[in-house]
Amino acid sequence: MDKIKIQCTEEQLDIIVSSFMYLNPLTLVRLGVSLIGCSGDDDVKERIRAIFERVDSIPRWRAGIAEEYFYIREDGTVCQAKEHFNYAADSVRYRSGNYFRTKEQAEEYAKKWREIFAANS
Repeated sequence: MDKIKIQCTEEQLDIIVSSFMYLNPLTLVRLGVSLIGCSGDDDVKERIRAIFERVDSIPRWRAGIAEEYFYIREDGTVCQAKEHFNYAADSVRYRSGNYFRTKEQAEEYAKKWREIFAANS
């Protein structure tokens, strides 16, 4: 499984890893974290940290004016929109990372999103 690229500081990554400790163990396994042979919380945190690759920057694409992009609605469905630059929703989606070049990228992310929330409900 590919590592999850994340743009953050080491301190922020520590917080993210700690929050993953509260996920359902099945969700961790689906994310590629092997829990077999773990001897304690520090061991689990080390394995969770291993699924991430911290990067200094992630190149971001943004559609041109009137170009299409895709985003995920609150209910997990993928929708298509056109970039307007003066429309606040476009900028909010872009800044929050809910902004995809292709429908396939958005669907892949939505699938992971639904799995995480389904396993913890």
